[in-house]
Amino acid sequence: MRNTTFVVAILILIGFEVYYFRTERWSPVGDEQTQDSKKLTPEEEITSKNLQQVQAQQAAPTKSDVQEQTLTQLYLVESNSKKKDWEVWADSAHKGMGSAVWELEKVKAEFFSENVTYKVNGAKGTVDEAKKDMIIEGDVKLVSSNGYIFFTNKLVYNPTTKSINSRDKVSVEGPNEGHGRLYMEGTGLNVSLVSNLMVLEKDVLGHKPMSQQRAMSIRSQRAEFSGTEQTAIFKNNVVIKVDKMVVKGNFANFQYKNGKLDTLTMDGGIHMQDQNKIGSSGEAIVYFNEDKYVFRKKPFVTQGENELIGDEIVIFNGGQRVQVRNAKAQYQQQSEKAQ
Repeated sequence: MRNTTFVVAILILIGFEVYYFRTERWSPVGDEQTQDSKKLTPEEEITSKNLQQVQAQQAAPTKSDVQEQTLTQLYLVESNSKKKDWEVWADSAHKGMGSAVWELEKVKAEFFSENVTYKVNGAKGTVDEAKKDMIIEGDVKLVSSNGYIFFTNKLVYNPTTKSINSRDKVSVEGPNEGHGRLYMEGTGLNVSLVSNLMVLEKDVLGHKPMSQQRAMSIRSQRAEFSGTEQTAIFKNNVVIKVDKMVVKGNFANFQYKNGKLDTLTMDGGIHMQDQNKIGSSGEAIVYFNEDKYVFRKKPFVTQGENELIGDEIVIFNGGQRVQVRNAKAQYQQQSEKAQ
């Protein structure tokens, strides 16, 4: 079992025994004048307020004080020998006599991974001192340090797997950019603090505003977002629609450049269709800023009476212009029939 130090910024007197958890930030030692003479950090101020509440309870103990511990401005931190795992703040907190579970109101938490942080806000939650797990629920908002924002009803932190999870409906906003964010909805969320991968687990549906009042819609069974880079990957039965063009495949990778959505790469048996074209290929690349679609790996497009085959087929301006590179066949079916 790894060596951890669970820090609880409180001092509770129950009966004639004193329970406290030591903190490196501040320990309640020395007289009151010495503590007031130095400038305290926000966490130390919370600790001081908690101590004052406990001292007031000691002066006039009641039956409810013995049965339940109640505090305002609670601060907790979990860390190992190298770094902090998480911090949590609450406007108020209480737990029953003999219980290890704190019940929190108006919760703010921050989870730490390698070069990435995840901030979570919620209406209420619980923290188990013994198990080190956490639940945050009620209008929950999770923000990654690279700009992804998740909204859901409930999140659960698992200290064993070091992950944040939800089984509920989840909505997502991608990083902000010039023409608007990528918006998505799905069911189930898994955020790994080890791999820094954020996953919408099923039933993904989204849209992305584009230039010139156009929009792109996307549907898939799974979506993955990097916590270290601005990328979004969609998997399994991916369907993307821009204007009247529909492109289908099993894998789609959105890449950002200079803070804006730049390219989309798809593979896994591509099928394309619009008003007057049907095609297939092994790979497709969409260049959003150029309004260009490139089909590679044995591309084949039928446009009206023409069949287009080449090493690469490029479609411009939403399908208004088509270019075939290294064309291998291009003929009219009607002319062939006339022979």
